[in-house]
Amino acid sequence: MREKLLGVEEASEMLGRTQNGIRRMVERRQLPFRKNGKRLLFLESELLGFIEALPGVSLEEICPQIDGQSRRV
Repeated sequence: MREKLLGVEEASEMLGRTQNGIRRMVERRQLPFRKNGKRLLFLESELLGFIEALPGVSLEEICPQIDGQSRRV
């Protein structure tokens, strides 16, 4: 199966950034990207990995807390 490629517009929707914001992140090398001529391309799996690597609390980390709270109520 081929990897899904995204353009700047799809990447901006996925990350909740403007298209110019995505381009700035690429210029700063903050996002994984590919280039086909002047066109920027992103692998969906790499953007998902980028999101998962961001600081914060994952769903798996809070699920036990949610389960514990629902049992107490």
